[in-house]
Amino acid sequence: MRIKQAQAAIEPAVSSVLRRAIKNSPTHAQEIGDYSRAIGSVFCQMAAKNNFSVDYLVVAVDAATLKYQAVMNENILDAKNALVALYKIFAADQLTWQLPDNQWLKSICELFCNSIDTALKDAGQVGIK
Repeated sequence: MRIKQAQAAIEPAVSSVLRRAIKNSPTHAQEIGDYSRAIGSVFCQMAAKNNFSVDYLVVAVDAATLKYQAVMNENILDAKNALVALYKIFAADQLTWQLPDNQWLKSICELFCNSIDTALKDAGQVGIK
């Protein structure tokens, strides 16, 4: 149930921010798409590899941000920061962290990955998958 609640809140927000950023910055649409794919890929890889470390997430998204920051839309950076902050909150919940096979954090990573993938496709960009 909690994952459905998170999905209902996160997917529309990610999609809206990404579509608006691409629409408002057509000269940087490719970079916005590339950056969003890079961030989404981090979450996809975390789910695929069962690596739910906050430290790994921060290092990986910081590397992507460093690469694209010069041309990145502030709304996209804010959205990335919000996703990282949400992930940290979800990861800090030790009760759900300890569910069998880390299913809660795996579901969260898949949710973030799928949300970004769908948002990219909704915005007319190539998705992650």
